[in-house]
Amino acid sequence: MSTADHQPSWHEPQHAQPPSAWVWSERPTHEPLVTREIYESALKVGGTRNTSRSGAQLNTHPQARRTYLLRSFIHCDLCDRRMFGQTETRRKAQDAYYVCQPDRNHHGREDRFPGHPKVVRVREDPLHRAGR
Repeated sequence: MSTADHQPSWHEPQHAQPPSAWVWSERPTHEPLVTREIYESALKVGGTRNTSRSGAQLNTHPQARRTYLLRSFIHCDLCDRRMFGQTETRRKAQDAYYVCQPDRNHHGREDRFPGHPKVVRVREDPLHRAGR
């Protein structure tokens, strides 16, 4: 059997074909659901959120106590990595932050984030006020 005739079985992972391998019809059979521009814009957003949960529901981790409304939307301006939520308790008050803490020695590459501080923290409440 040639690889072109091979049909993946239910237990084999199926990978999406890149758009460059797609076949486009010269005469579409129906009206598109979205324009190609919107689709391409959504692809960019999807690529940055691909390992992130959708929605603001509480994480299933047993130590999770709160949600972060802007989770997966806040990116570090220095390295473009997605920032994660972190809560700090001081004087009986809880302050929420979005944090970027890149691994300085990622797979032996110490130069991966040159000039990046060890930790970048941004308070959540000013971000909420700015978004209103």
